[in-house]
Amino acid sequence: MNALVERIYNASPIVVQNVLLSVYGGYLRAVRYGGVHQATLQELLRTQYETPQELKALQQKRLIRLIRHAYTTVPFYQEAFKKRSLTPDDIRSPEDLVKLPMVTKADLRADPERFLSSSFSKKALESIKTSGTTGTPLHLWFTRKSIQQNYAFFARALSWAGVAPGQRSATFAGRMFIPESQGKGPYWRYNFISRNVLLSSYHLSPKTIPLYVKQLEQYAPAFIDSYPSALYSIAQYARETGQPCAARPTAIITSSETLLDSQREAIEETFGCRIFDQYGSAEMVVFASQCERGSLHVHSEYGHVELLDQGGRAVEPGEPGEVVSTGFLNEAMPLIRYQMGDSAVLGTEPCLCGRHFPVFKTVLGRLDDTIVTVDGRRIGRLDPIFKGARGIKETQIIQVSPERVVVKMVKGEQFVPAAAQAVVQELQRRIGDEMQIDLEFVDYIERSSSGKFRTVVSHVSQGRTAQRDPVQDSIKK
Repeated sequence: MNALVERIYNASPIVVQNVLLSVYGGYLRAVRYGGVHQATLQELLRTQYETPQELKALQQKRLIRLIRHAYTTVPFYQEAFKKRSLTPDDIRSPEDLVKLPMVTKADLRADPERFLSSSFSKKALESIKTSGTTGTPLHLWFTRKSIQQNYAFFARALSWAGVAPGQRSATFAGRMFIPESQGKGPYWRYNFISRNVLLSSYHLSPKTIPLYVKQLEQYAPAFIDSYPSALYSIAQYARETGQPCAARPTAIITSSETLLDSQREAIEETFGCRIFDQYGSAEMVVFASQCERGSLHVHSEYGHVELLDQGGRAVEPGEPGEVVSTGFLNEAMPLIRYQMGDSAVLGTEPCLCGRHFPVFKTVLGRLDDTIVTVDGRRIGRLDPIFKGARGIKETQIIQVSPERVVVKMVKGEQFVPAAAQAVVQELQRRIGDEMQIDLEFVDYIERSSSGKFRTVVSHVSQGRTAQRDPVQDSIKK
């Protein structure tokens, strides 16, 4: 929404806000599901069972086309090829990608237009600015064709979860569609055209959760699309109060945050259905989703993924590596060897579902969302330390310096002090006695500007250069 429309929206009655959201939803529906969307979906439903050899040939064909396009129309890659004395004929397979430089988010932020293809007028493209977890957003441009293809991949992922196109849905969104001037509920709005209810993730609290539960029960969505933390708040409330949620969707789709095992267990128990987790990016370079068997498949037709160690070398299956992706969809802003800032582990066994896509055994999360120990180890996926902990609603682990970690904790109704101490002890076991852990009880843990919840926040960079820790500095003085 532009500023004028946003002011009109915020000043309107709720019924008018629903109409405005529905009109905007109709526009988005045309952008996302028009054009090549349906033809792309039919093709994806066919290629999902191709052999490894057929998928490799498909990737090679798309990569060669992408390389030629970037070489001839994108300033950043024109310079990169020239600097390395390369031509498109030097990049004929995914294995040849090591000849090209990796691209960082900092590169993209510094001069996004260097990555724009001269084949397109900016006026003909769709543009977004990401929320920017580091505080600085990315400016991205897309062709409508790439957006329609992107949503075809999402539709295929929904089919794996047993959800048909056009079914009623509920979305816990990080977008600000509830005006700040609104002092009370309802904390949701309707997109009638897309048969979707948008529920604000910002207004979830012990007082408002019963209202959300009632809305979900009345609306009865076929699937819920949500950040894990939003539905986990509802699941915890249901467990603590003994008040079940009668909403029974076919499936729950989670994304944008690392889904913890404890969250999955609680949410599936509360809603009586399975979670199908997804992994992707606004930059449109990688997409992975869970199949019926629970494997997190990397969609080969979407792009090529490398998992690399700190030296830029490919890691073996079963070993953690940084996710570096090359996207095949967006010709307006092609990104080759793009560093996602995440780490993952590739599985070693084929999935019993019959699809031959690569499988992420584990997505460890953001590289800057891991604890860096004094001896240089990176500790991620810390959710096992919360297993069996009673009465703890939320916990955030913040590394403020190389030697100090702060654990923020929100108490639940059944909180017992021993549970908090057990969490600290389990964390200490993993990060070592050399690191100081301070426990801080808070009423609420802030979300990012996009409504996301980060379980681990590190202020220690990948190079182990820490920001100053003002608390420790004052102690040392």
